[in-house]
Amino acid sequence: MKKGKQIVVDIRAGSVVHFVYLHLDTAVRCDKPSHKQQHIWHKVEGKPRPVIVLSDSPRKLYGDACWYLVVPLTTKRNDKWTVHIGPILDGQVNYGYEPVWYPNNLLHGTEIRQQLDPLELKNILSIIQRRLLSPHSEHSS
Repeated sequence: MKKGKQIVVDIRAGSVVHFVYLHLDTAVRCDKPSHKQQHIWHKVEGKPRPVIVLSDSPRKLYGDACWYLVVPLTTKRNDKWTVHIGPILDGQVNYGYEPVWYPNNLLHGTEIRQQLDPLELKNILSIIQRRLLSPHSEHSS
């Protein structure tokens, strides 16, 4: 693992960066009218959380944003939703959630916290695929 900080323009598979995780249960409808028909504005609380980026380049899925496939990280174990993937950040034990797509407009900050080497990333992907994405895993019930 490389130490130090890098510029975000170099995001690639294995980059550990922060995205803002939105707490959708806190959404409050705003009075501000939308410029689009049948659209409604909401305010939503969010908190920057570390993620591991899984692909070398973002995708245009919909809208103007570029989307990154990421594994959200946490230090809190939850047997139903997370898998142990080892110490990733700051020497702490980390757990990963199922991969999700995040748009680049939720990227927080301008630095890469860490860059995993290809073997580390391959091992993490293997763990996630086997334990979270397998139809026979204990997490898929």
